[in-house]
Amino acid sequence: MLPGRESAEQFAKKFHKKISSVYSEEELNTLGKEVGFIKRQSKLTPLMFVDTVLFKDASNAVISLQDHCVGLKHRYGLSIKKQSLDERFDASAVDFIQELLKRHLANQITSVLDKGKLCESLRHFSSIKIKDSTRFQVPGCLSKHYPGSAGGASGAGIHIQYEFDILKGKVNDLHVTHALKQDTTDAQETMSSIEKGSLIIRDLGYFSSRVLDHVETQKAYYITRPKAGITLCSQRTGKKIEFEKIYQKMRRQKLSSMELPVYASKNNLATRLIIEMIPDKEVQKRLRIAQKASKKQGWTMSNEFKSRMRLNLFMTNIPSAWVATQEVRRIYQLRWQIELRFKAWKSFYGLDAIKKMHLHRFECYLYATLLLLMIHIEIGNQFFCILWKHTEKPLSFLKFLKTTSQGNMTLREGLLKQTEKIISYVKLLYEASYENFLTEKRHHHSPLENILRPSID
Repeated sequence: MLPGRESAEQFAKKFHKKISSVYSEEELNTLGKEVGFIKRQSKLTPLMFVDTVLFKDASNAVISLQDHCVGLKHRYGLSIKKQSLDERFDASAVDFIQELLKRHLANQITSVLDKGKLCESLRHFSSIKIKDSTRFQVPGCLSKHYPGSAGGASGAGIHIQYEFDILKGKVNDLHVTHALKQDTTDAQETMSSIEKGSLIIRDLGYFSSRVLDHVETQKAYYITRPKAGITLCSQRTGKKIEFEKIYQKMRRQKLSSMELPVYASKNNLATRLIIEMIPDKEVQKRLRIAQKASKKQGWTMSNEFKSRMRLNLFMTNIPSAWVATQEVRRIYQLRWQIELRFKAWKSFYGLDAIKKMHLHRFECYLYATLLLLMIHIEIGNQFFCILWKHTEKPLSFLKFLKTTSQGNMTLREGLLKQTEKIISYVKLLYEASYENFLTEKRHHHSPLENILRPSID
């Protein structure tokens, strides 16, 4: 018997029960009435509409209203004109798909990663939350609602915030804003979600001394990258850290890394500063980019600035007894997992591929694509826990999402027709995951397996 198959089958049955409660025609009709989507004398039912936007016959970049009309005729025998269908893509339709997404996320089936098989440094945390965001341009006709960078080709853009807990297998945050909203703002607006014992892993875009103070207050932990403009002072001397001197010292003593206890920001936040030398090839790349920016913006790079560019800096409040200096960067590399997911969202699900259309139709497509992604990510999160327990190898979400993006007709039948094919679909995915989707070593990146369980041969 395939290792973990029994657990996968148990999850499949739970998932089928969840699907039956959220996506049954009766529940969809009830929701449709609540949000005002159901119109009098309309032959287009909520179930038909979900089918239309969730299981489209073409990608968001090429799908037309005519394609939808043909699909509805083929699947349901419904004759509808393009103009009539276009009118159904209104604010209530957006509310309908958004609410489906919210309900799906509110009822996630979760499992905790087997801590007994994790490296000791990760066992101290009640959750390990990784957060980042992704941006992409959309047609300029949407700029009023989704303004983007002035330097962008269209002047319109989407910004999606995403956070997941790799320990509990759960999506904690998923929301869409315009492209001008900053990560720092989001970090401050979502402070209330920080819980005692959690480890928060974020990039420097989220850096905020106010947020880090709150993490301390909540008795939670963080690993982050400090922003370039923040002042860091030695806890021992009170003097400002001079990175040119640090760089020269590390170079003379041939140190690859070192740690300093520092105070950060005006609030004198006590934290551990981990400093690592960067390979020369990467340094030259950084300096070339900085040189172009300095010429364009009319400023000069100082020696202190250049020295800081030669160093990787990490800040953490995790006790050194739990996580040693050399381990901080290794754990921070868990953040790479969210980048891989974003890559899959765009490469395989075409999240960022969109043609010119009106606002409500665009939003229906966007939230429907995110819903389809979250359905598969929930399945993948469960497989991640099961495979780790039985093989001590993690699931590759990149491989997993590539496969789930390609064939969704079995999922469609199980989801919308409420058949037990959803169970066979989950079982088949688990078998494929065990045989084909376990992570492999990748050049330039620490394998996930070595981060979760470093003491392997």
